[in-house]
Amino acid sequence: MELSAILMFLFGATVLWGGSAYFLYKTMTSKD
Repeated sequence: MELSAILMFLFGATVLWGGSAYFLYKTMTSKD
């Protein structure tokens, strides 16, 4: 596996999980 591919995978995973965490945070905070 090339380094660029690993970096792209990490970047994609970070964006994916970051987006999910942000969506969950917004959903939980909007209920208050």
